Amino acid sequence: MRTSRLLCGAARAQESTDWVVRGEALARRIETGNLFITPSVRNTRETQIERLQGEERLQALYDLASDDYIASNADAAVHSLRALEEEATAQNSRRFIAMSGVLRAYAPALDGDYVAARRNLAQMLPTVQDPLVRAAGERLHSYALTDLGLFGNAVEAARAGLVGLPDTPAALSLRSGLHDALAYNATSIGDYRTALQHLETTVELDTESGKPVDGSVIVNNLAGMFAEAGAHDEALRLTAIHRRIAERGGQQSDLFFTSLLCARVNFLASNYQAALRCAETGRAITSAPPEYVSRLLIYHAHALARLGRAEEARAAFDSLRALATSRGDPFLGEQLDMMEPEVFAAEGRHVIAFSALLRAHKAAQALSRTRFNDGVREVRANLESDVAAAEQRAEAQAMRSEIQSQALQMMTLAVLLGGALFIGLLVIALLIYRSRRDMLRLVGRAEEILASRGVETEAAANDRARERPTERLRNILDEIERRDVALKQAFSELDTARVAAEEANIAKSQFLATMSHELRTPLNAIIGYGEMLMESADDRGDAADRGDLEKIHGAAHRLLAMINDVLDLSKIEAGGAALAIDAVNLTALAQEVVATVAPSAAANGNAISLDIGAQLGSADTDGFKLSQCLLNLLANAAKFTKDGQIKLRARREESEGASWVVFEVIDTGIGISPEAQTRLFQPFVQADAGTTRAYGGTGLGLAITRRLARLMGGDVTLRSAKGQGSAFTLRIPARMPQSAANDTNVEVEAA
Repeated sequence: MRTSRLLCGAARAQESTDWVVRGEALARRIETGNLFITPSVRNTRETQIERLQGEERLQALYDLASDDYIASNADAAVHSLRALEEEATAQNSRRFIAMSGVLRAYAPALDGDYVAARRNLAQMLPTVQDPLVRAAGERLHSYALTDLGLFGNAVEAARAGLVGLPDTPAALSLRSGLHDALAYNATSIGDYRTALQHLETTVELDTESGKPVDGSVIVNNLAGMFAEAGAHDEALRLTAIHRRIAERGGQQSDLFFTSLLCARVNFLASNYQAALRCAETGRAITSAPPEYVSRLLIYHAHALARLGRAEEARAAFDSLRALATSRGDPFLGEQLDMMEPEVFAAEGRHVIAFSALLRAHKAAQALSRTRFNDGVREVRANLESDVAAAEQRAEAQAMRSEIQSQALQMMTLAVLLGGALFIGLLVIALLIYRSRRDMLRLVGRAEEILASRGVETEAAANDRARERPTERLRNILDEIERRDVALKQAFSELDTARVAAEEANIAKSQFLATMSHELRTPLNAIIGYGEMLMESADDRGDAADRGDLEKIHGAAHRLLAMINDVLDLSKIEAGGAALAIDAVNLTALAQEVVATVAPSAAANGNAISLDIGAQLGSADTDGFKLSQCLLNLLANAAKFTKDGQIKLRARREESEGASWVVFEVIDTGIGISPEAQTRLFQPFVQADAGTTRAYGGTGLGLAITRRLARLMGGDVTLRSAKGQGSAFTLRIPARMPQSAANDTNVEVEAA
């Protein structure tokens, strides 16, 4: 067992570092292949544009201008955008006039005003119908949303740009830009493997379209990802590659970005003196992009605080605070709020530092709620827009179907009448007799079928009897056609509703996973700072502060556990929960689980016991997920039982030719009413409101337990009565095939 765990750990470590190896290989490929933009490359590009004509010239001018905007090269952006606007006006191209407007809407971002850039683009994009213009706008919209910390909305914006984008050579550069925006977003939320995949896609698309690869930016992003992931040695090597690329290019903006990257990498590696030197080198570059100067100043002030240079840190911090106020930049203000306690600590004002930490925590909570609400509103608006468009398409399709059916009906009648006239000329008497007899038989049969499908009044039956056979047949065909059209329309509406519901469920799971990650970041910071402050209180012997800090520390851990439950649930619903099947010693696992829950059971005055049946043996299943299920069930029993008995009973049984392992968690607690049992395994649901107030909790434990049990091929059932305790039964197969380990699409929804 121990050897298998070591092997699994080694495999996971290898998997976690393979993207670092791929990323460093990509950086070296960029350096050796000269895949970066220099003044000579730009001159060559401008010369080639002069030789192009028509749509190709406009596309090349737009690519040049958009690259200048993304690189924050304000001076070059002014000239390239003017050239694009003049050419688009001369060719009277509505598409590229609109794409010029998209770049102008993003212009405030060059000065660091992402709020204005987002507002401009949000007002413009809803009226855009051209998929290429929409892709160009959603790319810039995604950048602005990522810089404002609205990561889930940024992903939706980039995907909205990719939807409907034609697979043509003209769209390659736009597709590359959208993948770059997704890479930027994935980097910001720490999903570095996904970010690397998007960067690799960007390089391949740019190479295929013949567009120069901006390798300097890609190496910068890779080095930042390595530093954030803890691969500091690799990050420093990529920083050196970036410096060589910048020196070969000879552009001041690239040298500034090298200094910014150097400061960031060294700061994350805790080499604050080197980070400070790099930041001061970057500050000396006068032509630095204003959008990124504030980021360099953040590392400068933070390094001063970490080095204990209080006066310099305070001066740098106050300067940044004034800059954030003048810009109205909420993201910069949030970073300063998180850094301010360290400045106070460097000044020796620890009590004020603690107060600042509390304020930062409250501000982070409020900001998280605001971002969550903004994301929900935007997702709802997108869904409503999609539903309206689907309804319009369904209505248009219904009209087309009705016109086609009427035309077909007229053609059918014409053919029948023509055939009847031709045959009547040949054998009038005989044909009239036979046709009347057969027609009456068929009409009678059709009328019987229609009568069996609907209620017919006596007056309608009398009217039908007075009609001629041809009229009766025509009425029958009309009725059949009308019912077919109604049935087809109903099926279409049902299919549209199903697709919309599936998309809404996927968006909800992805949004919950993203926002849960965003909540964990400030919580981890609070826990870390709380531990530091508790150590400081211990050193001072301040017992009062120590008690308050322990409450904060405990509350943060409980909130983090709740967020982890949300992450587990969203991962299962999104199909991301894979099984790691291995031989599990069931006796040892049961003993370990009971030992883990014993302290919390004893705290409520409960006695916990273990009853293991003979020949329990081992099972081929996912030991971690089985342990999680048992811990959830035992923890619930310990929480809702006071001065009582809790028993974990384990046995093996044979059923339907298969071997099963059965665990029963039996308690003498408060019990559950039959009405509450019907909704107990739903997410965020407890027995009743009184239970939530008395015992707390999120109502996710049992929902996750049932989903994990079904993922392992089993289930969880309950027997309980109000005031008489509860008995939860977990039943899983003793031998689960290895093929199920990679199947993340197992149906785990609650029955």
